[in-house]
Amino acid sequence: MRRMPKATKQRLLREGVKLLGREEVARQLRVPLTRLNAWLRGRGSMPDRKIASLADRVLEKLSE
Repeated sequence: MRRMPKATKQRLLREGVKLLGREEVARQLRVPLTRLNAWLRGRGSMPDRKIASLADRVLEKLSE
């Protein structure tokens, strides 16, 4: 399977935070806010399995 580009992950994270809020995104991904903030700043790489979970939640919110 092809890996998702880091820029795409960051964009989805930013959009998720706009729609759901920082605390909800961290809760959904089961990570501390400090880790989420690091990913948003481009520090470290978010695992693809985490981004898939967030993508599902963002799509669900957009369809409401």
